Amino acid sequence: MNIEIPKNISINDFFNEFIVDTFNKFKDEFYLLDLEFRVGVEILGAGGSDWCITYNSGELEVEESIADDPFFTLRLDIKDWELALKMGLGDFLLGVVNFDVDFSKKLISQDKINRVVKENGSINIYLEDILINDDKLNMNFGIIFGEPLDVDPSVDIKLDQRTFNLILNDYKNIYQLISKKEIELSGDFAFLMKILTIIFLGF
Repeated sequence: MNIEIPKNISINDFFNEFIVDTFNKFKDEFYLLDLEFRVGVEILGAGGSDWCITYNSGELEVEESIADDPFFTLRLDIKDWELALKMGLGDFLLGVVNFDVDFSKKLISQDKINRVVKENGSINIYLEDILINDDKLNMNFGIIFGEPLDVDPSVDIKLDQRTFNLILNDYKNIYQLISKKEIELSGDFAFLMKILTIIFLGF
């Protein structure tokens, strides 16, 4: 299965057409988990918008709205959204549905989702020195849990493209990279470890 996101696709076309059309086209090739959750996407700035992606036991719906009680919300500026498409991050995220069945069952469960939904806080990721067309660029995005206020836990993570790719290739690398200080962390480290412990419980 080969899925490629057009690099210049508009936000509306990506959410209103591409996501659902692609999911339905390859649905028979996915291992569909018996889960129910929502994911929010907030694209900030001129031309940005809010989206809610709902998965319910093999069915996918997308609407332009703020997600209520989401598993998490991805928040980023429109310039970072465009950069993510150029990096091919969307292709990677679509590829996670092809994880090994046993791996998928361990990684994502309804119990884990329900526990994460109750958390409040944010993980802010600063990706530095991204090489695109011989230019080095930076990209920032936030993973928001619940409805965090200024007093809620917040973690800042700074890393370069090489380190980020190592994590994408194998999530287990994150612990080794943290211990080697190849990932720069600041803020509430305990909150980060709590989220990681919930998600990776059972491995």
